[in-house]
Amino acid sequence: MKNFTLLLLLFILPFTSMSAFEVDGITYEVVGDGAVGVAYGHYSGEMVIPSTVSYGGQEYAVTEILGNAFWNRSELTAVVIPNGITNVREGAF
Repeated sequence: MKNFTLLLLLFILPFTSMSAFEVDGITYEVVGDGAVGVAYGHYSGEMVIPSTVSYGGQEYAVTEILGNAFWNRSELTAVVIPNGITNVREGAF
């Protein structure tokens, strides 16, 4: 059983990829090749979404605000959205 589990892990690991990460208090989720969406912001007051973000040696374009990203975040007073955002999903605010 131990060998089977190890074999399964060795098979699965190459196919897994990082799908979410946090930089400067903002959680991003990979939404495409070289693109991420804002999944959550740990901010109060004004939050400025960058147009690009670097993580793990790769630069990503920030292109979306995902659903529920800012839902029920009453401590936010403003969100500055860059021009590169092409999609704001339902329920984002």
